[in-house]
Amino acid sequence: MEIAWLYLPAPERQISRTLRRIGIASGDAAYFIEDSALPSEVVKVLEHPDDAILEMNRMCQVIAALDDAGMKKLEAVVLMAQPQEAGEIRRLAENLEQFDFIPGVESPEQNSQLNELGYVAYHGSLTLEELMKDDPAEQYQREREMGEMMQ
Repeated sequence: MEIAWLYLPAPERQISRTLRRIGIASGDAAYFIEDSALPSEVVKVLEHPDDAILEMNRMCQVIAALDDAGMKKLEAVVLMAQPQEAGEIRRLAENLEQFDFIPGVESPEQNSQLNELGYVAYHGSLTLEELMKDDPAEQYQREREMGEMMQ
């Protein structure tokens, strides 16, 4: 089996070209995380790689844009939401503004969680499960339209 090193995030054409060069279709690529700047809670989710390499790359693109405070907040949100794959982590990272994170607080409120990293509170209108699904904004719009029709 051929091995190639990829440093994510990377342009998708670079990933496709690298995989083609070693004879692997992008859907068949398995990965191993050798070294990472990702938050440790994110790496724990990715220890059992079931995600496509391109989805992993999209997640890394979103996370790469975060500053140190955003990375810490994402780590706490991942601990709270317990996503199972890179796509769910990406959607959480894209929606971090819907969460509050205060490190070291000792008394959680409803719709929040106190964990070893601090206090995380979610204020969005969707459930966490809905938020982690593909296109939560579209689902929210459908629910609003249904509510308007019922009135």
